[in-house]
Amino acid sequence: MLTVYREHILAIEQEFLRDRSLTVLSLQQKFGIYQQMFPALLTLMLEIEEQTMKGGEILNALHIKCTSGNPIIKNMFSKILFCCHRVFFHQLNAWIVHGQLVDICQEFFIHKIDYAHGQSGVKNNVSTLENERNLNTTKISANTVTNANMIGSILSMAAENFGATDNFGELNSQNIEHEWNISYTLRISMLPHCYIS
Repeated sequence: MLTVYREHILAIEQEFLRDRSLTVLSLQQKFGIYQQMFPALLTLMLEIEEQTMKGGEILNALHIKCTSGNPIIKNMFSKILFCCHRVFFHQLNAWIVHGQLVDICQEFFIHKIDYAHGQSGVKNNVSTLENERNLNTTKISANTVTNANMIGSILSMAAENFGATDNFGELNSQNIEHEWNISYTLRISMLPHCYIS
């Protein structure tokens, strides 16, 4: 977005150097598009900061902004959402296809529970569970919760139900489900629920 803005400024500067007859009115006309875009972008940035949005919450906010009736605003937010989707789908692909949880900033809707060892483990486990409860609370519809529960039940199904033919060795469906239940949690607030219908 800012790169396009800088390029536009450089193009106008080159035009001014060639023809010094640019007026203030023509400059206002050339930059008029940014008078619509920047306030909308600033509003979204303030919402993200004030509500400390992360992950799926940002995707939800961008998705809502893409429904604008103004084609300039809609196009701008669609481009931003496209870039965010690339990151989200890379994370989703790494998790589903490769079984890798790549979540440096704690923004993915799947979260690995990290239990501390040692004497402070009890205190850390309690605070970890409280943090997990806080992360899992969100204001969403009952339909979204139903769909998220359906996703959770699909994720806990045995591999053979999906037609997998790999040899899992000692892992059976009960062990896989147990591993899932004690090691990972689904953070509903990070789930981009605007895509679940």
